[in-house]
Amino acid sequence: MNIVGEDSESRHLLRKKVESNWFKLGGPRHIKMNVTVSFSVPGTFVFPYFYRQATPEQTAHALQLGAKVYEFMYESIVEETRRECNTEIVEDLENKFAKEKKILEERLEALKGRLRDDDQLQQSMRDQMKQQMEDMYKHLLTEKDRQIHRLEEQVGQEMRGLQDKFQSMKDSVSRQLGSQEKGKAGEVAMEELIKKSFGAAEGFDLQSTGKEAQRGDHIMTYKSLKAMWEIKNYTRMVNKDEVEKLHRDMRSNPDVGIAFMVSLYAGIVGHNKAGDIDVEVLEDGRMIFYLTNFYKREDPLLYLQALRPFLDLVETKPKQGGLLESEEISKLESKMKVVHYLLMTHQKTLHSLYNSLIQQKKKTDQMNTELLALIRQAEMECTNSIKELLHETEHEGEDTEATLNPELFTKTAQVDLTSTQKKFVQWFKDSCTEQAGSEIESKKFQDAYKSVFKTEKEMKEIRELFQETVWPKGGKKIRGICLV
Repeated sequence: MNIVGEDSESRHLLRKKVESNWFKLGGPRHIKMNVTVSFSVPGTFVFPYFYRQATPEQTAHALQLGAKVYEFMYESIVEETRRECNTEIVEDLENKFAKEKKILEERLEALKGRLRDDDQLQQSMRDQMKQQMEDMYKHLLTEKDRQIHRLEEQVGQEMRGLQDKFQSMKDSVSRQLGSQEKGKAGEVAMEELIKKSFGAAEGFDLQSTGKEAQRGDHIMTYKSLKAMWEIKNYTRMVNKDEVEKLHRDMRSNPDVGIAFMVSLYAGIVGHNKAGDIDVEVLEDGRMIFYLTNFYKREDPLLYLQALRPFLDLVETKPKQGGLLESEEISKLESKMKVVHYLLMTHQKTLHSLYNSLIQQKKKTDQMNTELLALIRQAEMECTNSIKELLHETEHEGEDTEATLNPELFTKTAQVDLTSTQKKFVQWFKDSCTEQAGSEIESKKFQDAYKSVFKTEKEMKEIRELFQETVWPKGGKKIRGICLV
């Protein structure tokens, strides 16, 4: 800044004063005087005419406005330059990475194609598995239908047999049988048992001789042997007179080789022995078998069939000529004691075999139940797997929880359960697992759920929920489950 005055000393003093007032007053706008300012500009600069005729105030305003405009324009130019540089950089980068972008896009399309192929393969596998499961279900349903048909036939036969027996009993009661009529009914029923027991023998024949004098109730032909049957349907002990009558009938029929007196519900005087069977030898060597309490046996048919070996023995034994001496009779009586013992032993053996057969049947039924449980479990697992593949299960376990295993429970639909049973089923799923072939003590199982179910009513509802084959009444074991 240069200040023009009259001499240098005056100019110096004036400068000091101006500077002092400059700082005191805070800027040149408070100085009421003009100053001369020198600038350096390029040699090509053309000085605007405006500054030649402008007042000092106008010159100050023009300079101030020009500085502000310059600063604004400079910032705008810098921003525009930066933007253009960024655009160029982006274009360069786009050009640089265009090839890589194209390669990545090609890879992306290839991956999309593989995904489509995988989806098609997955759909094909779903369709194939669905078809296989449908075929398997059809096969299982066919087998089950056959089993049901066989069971229906068996049940139908048993029901018809029971109906026949019931009708026979009803008819016998409705007629209010007297003593003679009761005997006749006993003869008819016994006739059927005799046919079932010995009817397979060669030359078998059975004649009803109840109306003939001194011929018993039936004459049976077993191979070449004739046997007389006397049936007593008494509720009291068969007296000695009936035994003597049978002796007379045997003497009157020398062609009969053996006789049987059967008391259906009572004993026989003089012939009540262990095993409800006794053997007597007549004076001519022929034998009489006494069978007591016949219908009190567990299996009367098996009881009769045990006599076939002795009929075969008597049939092959040569006939005696005339009466026997007392010594020979004593020998035969001793042998008959051995025969009696053999009969009892044979019956015990047959009874033991019969019991073994019953036990084997129970085991077979149990194995069948366990097999059906395994089939059911396999079906449920396969169904769940297919549903997961087909995306048909929106809620996990929704379908499997809707039904219960019919091999374990008496109710299969949860909608049929009481509130206590539903609560128990939830506890069962959290605390137990279904496992074919496993067993658990019923007391241990009850102790496990007693912490949740404590009243007698709740325990009764829980007990009614299980199948009888899984938790038998009074049984100490529960089959097909185990605690977690």
